[in-house]
This record gives sequence, C-alpha cells and structure tokens, in this order.
Amino acid sequence: MAAAVAVKRAVPSRGDAGSDDGEPWIPIGAAVHTGRAFVGVIGEGDAHDFTALGDPVNTASRLVSEARAGEILVTAAAAEAAGLDTAGLEQRTLDVRGREERVTAWVARA
Repeated sequence: MAAAVAVKRAVPSRGDAGSDDGEPWIPIGAAVHTGRAFVGVIGEGDAHDFTALGDPVNTASRLVSEARAGEILVTAAAAEAAGLDTAGLEQRTLDVRGREERVTAWVARA
C-alpha cells in the first residue's frame, strides 16, 4: 500500500509546472494484491532477470490495467492484510483474465 501511494505521489502534476490543472504528467494507476509468490533470479549467464511469479503477481498485474489514472485498486485480501478501513471507498467487482471467480477490489486514491 505504501509503495503504491509513494509512486502516485512521486509523479508530478501539471500544476507543479505552473499550470492550473492538477492532472498528473503521467496518468498512472496502481493495484495491490497479496498472496504467496515466488521471487528470484531466473535464467543464466547474460540472459537472467530478477522476477516474481505466481497467481498473486498475475492478479495484481491484471488489476493494474483496470485502474484508472490516480486510482489504487486494493483487493479484499490486501485490504485485510494492510488493515485498510474500506468504509466509504468505492467497491468494484472485476472480471480478471485467468481467474474463474470475480475479484472484489476497493478504489483508494493517494
């Protein structure tokens, strides 16, 4: 949660450059999900990369494509793990590619 908020706040708005609107220079959205993932280096020699694999990674990746500019989509599992009070937040139920069940997420704004 803190990383998503930090990224959102780090993107300067056009208003920072003297414009009257507060639209971000880069319209970004974020998603937060939690679960067991596998993290490490894959490959060998010059063809290697540090990556994360697993269903939670795939779910977060697909949710971020659903987030509109300025939004942070937080799944129920992540909200519970972070102790996020979801009262008053917009709730969305989303069809996520690769998952049979729909995913419930709340919309937070940094």
